[in-house]
Amino acid sequence: MPDDIPSEAQVLEWMETLSNWGRWGDDDQMGCPNLITPAKRQQAASLVRDGVAVSCARPIVTDLTPDISHQVQRYMVDSGEGRDTDPEERRLVRRGAAEFIGMVFHGRTITHIDALSHYSWRGKLYNGKPASQITSRECAQTHSIEVASDGIVTRGVLLDIPAVRGVSWVPPEEPVMPQDLEAAERAQGVRVEEGDILLVRTGNYRKRLDTGPVPNTEPSTACQVACTPWFKERGVAMLGTDTSNDCQPSHYATVTAPLHTVSLVTLGLWLIDNANLEELSQACAQRQRYEFMLTLGPLRLRIVTASRPPNPSGGKSASILGDRAPRSEALRPDLRPRAGNDGEHYAGADAHSGLVTKGGVDRDAVADGSRGRGRLGWRSVAAEARARRGGGATSTPPP
Repeated sequence: MPDDIPSEAQVLEWMETLSNWGRWGDDDQMGCPNLITPAKRQQAASLVRDGVAVSCARPIVTDLTPDISHQVQRYMVDSGEGRDTDPEERRLVRRGAAEFIGMVFHGRTITHIDALSHYSWRGKLYNGKPASQITSRECAQTHSIEVASDGIVTRGVLLDIPAVRGVSWVPPEEPVMPQDLEAAERAQGVRVEEGDILLVRTGNYRKRLDTGPVPNTEPSTACQVACTPWFKERGVAMLGTDTSNDCQPSHYATVTAPLHTVSLVTLGLWLIDNANLEELSQACAQRQRYEFMLTLGPLRLRIVTASRPPNPSGGKSASILGDRAPRSEALRPDLRPRAGNDGEHYAGADAHSGLVTKGGVDRDAVADGSRGRGRLGWRSVAAEARARRGGGATSTPPP
């Protein structure tokens, strides 16, 4: 454990001294992505050289593993079964296939973007808006993910901490500190600049693939909240890592999710949780180039606190692609739902009719558990690590 972990008093002070409240106007809901200017987008586009795109998304699966808080739901609305034996007139009207997919974006397994409505501190969201505007019935009445519905394009920078240290992954008990970020900059010959999206690889996802998932109560690494002054100084527009973006345990008694709190509430710094940076790190290492154009296309969800980036991808040309429904090629086709209740706050995608939402809010994270979590259950299937035995690819190209 580093000796320079800041005290809780220091973290509470940063919630005042690092504040971006009012910086872009009293009604601003965007926060640090305001730093992404047209000139920054042009700079990002100039980085495209060989046109290679690499996914940064973890596959969405229906597995029930120790680190899953809300199991992904899937059932077929219609299928191709019986088409070969249907009467001719039936075949003419029954030609499609479709499924419902439901999930809670927040947690430790699904790659997603946290909007500024996801966290509050002492009853306030970013820019001083009341947290009471995030309700069980009306959902995110402010700071919703939809403020990014036009998409995000900017320069991305990868800092690969395990590669610099010469290890497979950062040990769970060790946080990433500002000096680790600067060491990676020096080793990789790159510098994080204003308007960049910073991607920090800890090897956490590599560890999950190699050794299997562990309960969320186990220690886990992330950028320590000590990095937040560094993020503000450099003008980071968004932070993405292969972790859930808070150390476990948090190091503090009162502030249990300090990185989320200071980033989302104080700075207005959006977070990308649970990225897959394995293929991106390989692509960067092969080229010895750690900057690239990065694009994000959050689903255009209304009054929602997060989005699954449709296919987070990273590489020399783009890092998060498209404006598509969440990728579901890894979902098991043999699952069937069993009866349940209170599942309406999940977001779902129907391959035939497009996105279907009923609330789309993780109430336990946003509204202090006012009604509890969805109950629409699924049978357990093989664990992700076992399904990937042999260290195969962690994602497949979109259809």
